[in-house]
Amino acid sequence: MPKKILNSITHNLGYKLLSLLFAAVLWIFVVNYDDPKMTKSFTSSVSLENASYLTEMGKCYTVLDNSNVIQFTVSAKRSYMEKLASTDFKVSADFQNIIIDEEKGIGSVPIDISALRYSSQITIPVTHKELVVSLEDVTTSQFIVSAQTTGTLNEGKVLGEVKATPNLIRISGPKSIMDQVSSVYARIDVTGMTGDVSSACIPVLCDEYDNPIDTARLTYNTSTITVNAEILDTKDVGLVFAYTGEPDEGFILESIEYEPETVTVKGKVAALNRITNISVPAAALDITGARGDVKQTIDVSAFLPGGVSLVGDGKVNVTAVIDSIVSKNITFFTSRIEILNLPDDCDISFRDKYISLVLTGKENIINNTSSSSVVLTLDASLLSQGSNKARLLADVPVGVDVGEIFADVVLTKKDDNSGIEASDNTETDTGTEDSSAEQPSSTDTNESDDNEEDSESGPTVPAEEDNTDSSGEDEDTGSEVSQ
Repeated sequence: MPKKILNSITHNLGYKLLSLLFAAVLWIFVVNYDDPKMTKSFTSSVSLENASYLTEMGKCYTVLDNSNVIQFTVSAKRSYMEKLASTDFKVSADFQNIIIDEEKGIGSVPIDISALRYSSQITIPVTHKELVVSLEDVTTSQFIVSAQTTGTLNEGKVLGEVKATPNLIRISGPKSIMDQVSSVYARIDVTGMTGDVSSACIPVLCDEYDNPIDTARLTYNTSTITVNAEILDTKDVGLVFAYTGEPDEGFILESIEYEPETVTVKGKVAALNRITNISVPAAALDITGARGDVKQTIDVSAFLPGGVSLVGDGKVNVTAVIDSIVSKNITFFTSRIEILNLPDDCDISFRDKYISLVLTGKENIINNTSSSSVVLTLDASLLSQGSNKARLLADVPVGVDVGEIFADVVLTKKDDNSGIEASDNTETDTGTEDSSAEQPSSTDTNESDDNEEDSESGPTVPAEEDNTDSSGEDEDTGSEVSQ
């Protein structure tokens, strides 16, 4: 039986082998006819590897001519090709293989293409594609971060301290970009805020014209900056100025004028409640020897209490208004002196018919002051019986100084014989010849006293002004002047 099986296998063996070979060739033909080999192009981005190789050299790169995107062709049977996409290939450039042209500042990196699937069924022709990059030095600099705010606060609220943390940042990047960086900002929006606010902000880089700089190729030692903004209340307060020194002789400080009259301060509510005005010390305004207005610009921010600060500029324009002082003599008739607190059983009389007053003050005020503007009073309760050197109280216009005024006064009992002196003075008031004879002597004495007072009071107005004032008094009491 085995022999019979063997004979059937070996019988016509040559034909059988030939048939098998023909079948194989026919199968190969059919397969190639139905699944032919074909080529196809793909586009892919170049993966950059070992870029740190350049960083270690202190270099950075910029891809030129879009050489990081390439097109390549592969071959494979249709059954495989239909399954392939760009993502089935790895297209890479290893910077460790870079060839650098130092003179031109350009580098070339060979691009490698490999299949991720069906690598044994795919043919990738050898290409000489390259990634072309420009090279430049990497620089690192440290910048101060300026904290800024945007937006508008509610009415009555202002910004206090605005600070960045950290306030220094270290930046690295291509020298061509780093050379453009002029300032670094961290900005926080405070719109509608009523209390302190804090936020993490991305730093903004600007050139010298405050234009933003593209930071895509830059690296920072910190990615965000924390900005803290203090929100404060405000209050308008007045100013109080003291001064040191005195004007030159014959001049007076009329007033201290300043602009603005109030300033706005900011702070926490508790600190604002403790301040009502800003007191500027005397040392800030010196009028020693002044003969005209003294003008100064004073920065009042130096005189603020702790916990508050100014909103805006603290400079105040101050003017110490200096006016000249003049003196003028006027005649005041003793009959016009008001007597207060005179006992019912007493009489009072003046030894002189009139007294001379020296008025001192600013020229414009003195020129408009006459005896009718002055009221003299005598408190009889301070007198003793007999002759007295009585001090008179003067009510004069504001800005007028008259100094101390004394008059010779006789206080008598109504039934006392010493009342003869009083009757003598009464006769003087009625204009008898005896009193007329005595008057010049009295007048001379008073004029002598007046001259003494003038020399003590300072410069006097010209003689014609005195006469004008005296003539004005004459019109009021012409009967006495006729003496």
